[in-house]
Amino acid sequence: MSNLAGGGGYWHPNWIPSYPELVSVGNNVTVAADVGFYEHDEINRLWNGDSEYKGEYVPYKKGKIIIEDNVVLGARSIILYDVTIGHHSLVASGSVVTKDVLPYTIVGGNPAKIIGSTNELLKKRTKLENKQ
Repeated sequence: MSNLAGGGGYWHPNWIPSYPELVSVGNNVTVAADVGFYEHDEINRLWNGDSEYKGEYVPYKKGKIIIEDNVVLGARSIILYDVTIGHHSLVASGSVVTKDVLPYTIVGGNPAKIIGSTNELLKKRTKLENKQ
């Protein structure tokens, strides 16, 4: 895998990560429109920017996002840091992925939860195709 440069994929470039070196994209990955890669957060500002906060400095948090081979990321989905999306997986449009996605899994929702299997989706799609 290489950073933001997997082979044979499709990237609809409406969103460029702030730290592209933390995003790894495998081969044959489809990134639909408006997918957001959040490889960092701004939570530390809650305390560090507060003049009344007297505690220790809160460090800035960032982490890797790994997209394995043969993945589809639906439009307007959000992928947070410290997440791996397993090969042959599908993230439904509008989902917020906060945890790892196992291979051959379909996830959807906010936060994203398992809603199916890409193996089962393949069976359905090929049955439809054979009926036409």
